[in-house]
Amino acid sequence: MDSNTKSILILLAVTMIILYPVMVLVAIRGEKRMVKDGYIKASFPWPEVHGDKVPIVARKYKIIVIGFSSVALFFTLCCVISLFC
Repeated sequence: MDSNTKSILILLAVTMIILYPVMVLVAIRGEKRMVKDGYIKASFPWPEVHGDKVPIVARKYKIIVIGFSSVALFFTLCCVISLFC
């Protein structure tokens, strides 16, 4: 690989390392807001939710966001590590 590709992958890894804690905080704050409001507005993958099911769906939302962020960070770091092996 040329040096330009390596620098782009390293920049991507640094960006993911910075974005990962931000996404975790967004997921946690989103879960708290949903539980506090007692209502989740319908969007593409989610139905509209009211009442007792809000904490369960909010927890699933948090797990999905953190899981997606973790996989993206892991994939990016694997790509960068493969540059040096």
